[in-house]
Amino acid sequence: MKTALYSFFLFLFPFFVSANVVINEIAWMGTSVSANDEWIELYNNGAGSVDLTGWRLAAVDGQPDIALDTCANVTIVVGGYYLFERTDDESVPGITADCIYTGALGNTSEQLQLLNESGNVVDSINATDGWPAGDNTTKETMQRNGGGWITTAATPKKANSSTDSANPPQNTSQANSPNTNSTSSQSSSSPGGADEPYVQPENLPRIKVDAGGDQQAAVGEQVQFRAQAWGLDDTVLENGRYVWNFGDGATYEGQNVGHEYMFPGTYMARLVVSSGKYSAFDDLQIVVRPNTITISEVMPGEAGWIEFQNTGGKSIHAGGWILETTRGRFIIPLGTTIAPQSFVVLSAATTHMVPDAKGDHMYLFYPNGTYANGGQYVFWIPQGKSISNNAGVWVFTEPTPGSPNVFEHASVPNLIQQDAAVPSNSQVFISQSNSIQPPQPIIQEQEEPVIKSDIQNTDVNPIFQSATLADAPILSKVNREVFWFGGSIIFGGLAAVGVVLFRRGKHSTYS
Repeated sequence: MKTALYSFFLFLFPFFVSANVVINEIAWMGTSVSANDEWIELYNNGAGSVDLTGWRLAAVDGQPDIALDTCANVTIVVGGYYLFERTDDESVPGITADCIYTGALGNTSEQLQLLNESGNVVDSINATDGWPAGDNTTKETMQRNGGGWITTAATPKKANSSTDSANPPQNTSQANSPNTNSTSSQSSSSPGGADEPYVQPENLPRIKVDAGGDQQAAVGEQVQFRAQAWGLDDTVLENGRYVWNFGDGATYEGQNVGHEYMFPGTYMARLVVSSGKYSAFDDLQIVVRPNTITISEVMPGEAGWIEFQNTGGKSIHAGGWILETTRGRFIIPLGTTIAPQSFVVLSAATTHMVPDAKGDHMYLFYPNGTYANGGQYVFWIPQGKSISNNAGVWVFTEPTPGSPNVFEHASVPNLIQQDAAVPSNSQVFISQSNSIQPPQPIIQEQEEPVIKSDIQNTDVNPIFQSATLADAPILSKVNREVFWFGGSIIFGGLAAVGVVLFRRGKHSTYS
């Protein structure tokens, strides 16, 4: 009788501890908070509690490999759940983990095994060809459902979403194991204790996000990003978190933001909006073209102006760009757009930037302070004349504000070329007072305006003389200052010698 009773318990015990504990739900993709917040759930659908001492949950590749002896809890009650959380107890906020483990699950391939204290495989998942369920984008988990797996919203330590009460699938290792002698006690148990109707993933409640349409911009142009989001009830989302990834390595947080791209290319920007446990994203494409805005013409004086030209085929928003001369700087107002193949003229009366007829510089900077275009001239501009950019050479011309520059000659004279003067640093640093530190240009004066007799090559029209340092007069302002300073020293020295000689002569007379 004792032998028979002993044999009966040997038969029943392995079935109790093996067949009734299954891998029930896996968040192999992490959560919307962090991809590292992975977790795994077991479920006991048997008739009694199970002691998990000596059990292991291990991946075939060794990561993770969890010995349940080291866990805070080693018992799973009947109809209960057992939660593994990776790294710490914050992977599933608000729910206490039964076991903390280390080691990441593979996102594309993994093979997990649940082994009892004897080393027998109790349950396993073969995902070597990819996980059969779960979504790395929406962070919906992989949940046991009848004879397979489904993708649906996470239910840690709760009943899985399900459409039936079928038993968990039996893998090959279980079917051939001596520990799975009977399934009679499982036939009435629901996998994961599911008792809720199944909802298709696309019908689950979620927030909605709109990052706006695709955009085009020029290098340095400030692109405006405007986000919209709606809550579960399709009303405007309140207190959401908006995070932009601009696709060029830069990120920013805020619903409505601006960003400048400093190199041409095609960029994919992503907006991620989160509110509580819900999150959603939307992408847009930004095509960035080279900058085609240049300083085209300058008229000095109180009634002067500076002309910009857009040589490209697309409009460019120049709002926030910075214009600088020796008089200071002017920030172009937001909303200022230059149409393709057109001109914009900013008057000195508006900008309070009066170009100096005796020499000045004009620098144009992007909103972030990076140099964009410009140049400098070191020659006295004749009265009534402007200077225009002719293929990188500043030449005297008749003023044509808002119109193409008029060059009377068909070709550019053989002049020394004046390239756009780039400041010593490609980035203009902004001080604590938020004022740009201007580069130090070379500015020289001429005694009289340039006239025909001053020009060496009389065959060239004086209107086309290049306003470069090579044309500067010999007696510049700097030379005059050196002359007067040197003359003062010589005169002072002669005066001192005269005083000494006078005193000596006077002394000799008395003696």
